[in-house]
Amino acid sequence: MDCDPNIDCNRTTLFSPRDLPRSEIEERLRFYQMEVDKKDELIRQLTKLTANTPVIQHFRTPDAQICSHEKLEEIRMKVEKLQNTIAENKDIIHEKNITISELKTEYDAIRLENVDHLKRIEELENLLIEKSHKLYSCEKSENQRDLVIQSLQEDLKIKTTKLLDLRYQYKMLEEKYESKVQAAKTSQEELEKYFKDLANLLECETKPPSCILKLTDILRLLSDSKEQNKRQGDTIEAYEFEQRASRETISRLSGEINKEQELRQAAENSEREIKQEFEKFKTAYKRSESCIHLLEERVNSLTQSLQAARDDAMERGKQLNKINEIEAMFQTKTNNHNTSEQSSMVDLEKYHWNSDDLKEIQKFIDAMVSWLSFSHPDQLSSLFNAISQRIEEMEESLRQHTQVCTDVELELNDLREERLNYNSNFDMLKERIAYLEEQRASDGTLIDELRNERDRLHCHLCKLAQILKIDEPIAELGAEILGDTLALRLTQLQQGETEKQTNQRLQISRLQRELRETKDRAESLDLQIGVMRRRLIDAQENRNQTVMPASSTPMTLATSEKERRKLLKQLENVKVLENNLRQEVVMLKARLLESSQTKLAQMSVSKALRAAQNKIDELGSICENRDNELKKLTTELNESKKHSNIELENQNEELQKLRKEIQHLQTSLSSSQKSEEHLLEFRKLVAIYLGLDDEQLTVPDYEILTHLDRLVSANQSQVANAVATERAIDLVTGNTRSNIINHYGR
Repeated sequence: MDCDPNIDCNRTTLFSPRDLPRSEIEERLRFYQMEVDKKDELIRQLTKLTANTPVIQHFRTPDAQICSHEKLEEIRMKVEKLQNTIAENKDIIHEKNITISELKTEYDAIRLENVDHLKRIEELENLLIEKSHKLYSCEKSENQRDLVIQSLQEDLKIKTTKLLDLRYQYKMLEEKYESKVQAAKTSQEELEKYFKDLANLLECETKPPSCILKLTDILRLLSDSKEQNKRQGDTIEAYEFEQRASRETISRLSGEINKEQELRQAAENSEREIKQEFEKFKTAYKRSESCIHLLEERVNSLTQSLQAARDDAMERGKQLNKINEIEAMFQTKTNNHNTSEQSSMVDLEKYHWNSDDLKEIQKFIDAMVSWLSFSHPDQLSSLFNAISQRIEEMEESLRQHTQVCTDVELELNDLREERLNYNSNFDMLKERIAYLEEQRASDGTLIDELRNERDRLHCHLCKLAQILKIDEPIAELGAEILGDTLALRLTQLQQGETEKQTNQRLQISRLQRELRETKDRAESLDLQIGVMRRRLIDAQENRNQTVMPASSTPMTLATSEKERRKLLKQLENVKVLENNLRQEVVMLKARLLESSQTKLAQMSVSKALRAAQNKIDELGSICENRDNELKKLTTELNESKKHSNIELENQNEELQKLRKEIQHLQTSLSSSQKSEEHLLEFRKLVAIYLGLDDEQLTVPDYEILTHLDRLVSANQSQVANAVATERAIDLVTGNTRSNIINHYGR
């Protein structure tokens, strides 16, 4: 039983609290708490007994003194060990406090930097959204302007080439027309002389055979003219066939005009939609107003061109009716002028003109009348003036288009410069976002490192709490323990050797007091044993006194002797029990001392652990808040990206719609341009039929008009001459017949 304290001490030295887990430490604390409560109850009971019985101070045994000296030596050894451990732990705790303070400052700085970074990220996101909207608007306007400029450039190229061709053709036509006019003048003079001679010959004929010969020649000419009339009938049928083909082409053109009207209506609807969309986006796209105005002007020009095409179609329909009337008139005239065809053909051969050329000229005149919707087709001079005015108007419109193209090119250059600036800014923003994302990743790594450091600190504080033992009892100090946290306890330990000495003295006085209490308790037990002995002796005497008079036989003596022996055995047993109880009391005292020390140390350590745990929980809550904020920011970033992607998709769809509408407008433009090209081709054909050079014609059709005017006047004069010749032939035939009848009558 005496070796139990040493065994417990060796166990404590072998198994230090550093190596034990927290759950086992808590279980031991509970066990020690129960033991301490039991000890307190025993002490209270003993104090009650000592208060009732007087204290005998001189009753001391040498065994008790030896045990007390051994306990004091053990306590001194433990105190020295605790002092060494405390001195070692001071430096460690001081270093940990420094690291904790540094980490706190670093954490505060990181938190402030994170707040600044978050604000900066929000600002950059807003700037990014604004710049993306501006970029999209600029790209949209630039694409629209590119399309407009491309269409205008193509129109310019086509029109410039056509103008050059027309100028060249006009020059060639003027030259050919002048040469033909001169030839026609000479031939006309010769024809006039011939007709005068013939008239003179017919009026003053003296020789009938010559007249008969002439008449026979004239009859032959008439037969030839009939054959020619048949041929002309064939040509007329071919001409009718061509007219049918022209009617079919006109119907086809009318269908195309209807299509153009439908396209125009669709273009007008699309124009309305475009205007509505531009009114919606007008506030956001102030810089693209010039482009919108250009598009509106372009749409207006397209509508005007479509309107002009429709008017042209209407005029062509009117002119078709006029052509039918002219055909009827032409058929009547051909029947009347069969006789004069031979002479006209001879004259045309002299002027290098054919009937096909005249037909083509008539077609050109009819086409020009239908194109200009001219009300008086008989007045060729006014018609030529109208054609020249129309060509001048087309030149003015071309000049306006060229001016608009130059303005659009200048605006395009400005927009390209702005686009380059926006692209540079956008690249800078992308680099900034990438840098911020990298910094965010580095912040995440720092947060992870701080968490790991927090866990390390937590483990280290647990180890310190296990190592650190506080021996100051609360009851003797009269107040709560000052070491609520490890920091306070360490400051107490850092105050110097004097405090250690006072603590040692307090511990020694406390141990001496406990020894006195144990001695008092042992003395009280001795007194109780003495009282019990006296009672036994008195009881035996009283019993002997009562038993002896009744019977003094040897049986009574034997029984009394037996009883005495029994009582002696009982006394010996009581002494053995008393010694055992004393040893147990000593063991309990030693255990209570150890348990009280461990309890106090565990209480202080638990308080320090609670404080450290609270700090760690605060740090964990801060880190969790930071993580939640980062998650919120990431979700907001993802939502903003999704929203921006959705907006970009919507804007792309709107762009595609606008592109489709522009393509529709371009198709309508191309159709109108094709109609203009057909007209220009018709002009080329007219110039070719007139014998003019297509490549050297000037822009106004003055040469063509002058040639046509001359041809019409020549045709009219030839028709008048043919009528006069027919009348003269009729007169001659009548005179010859009368002369022949008179001659044969005679």
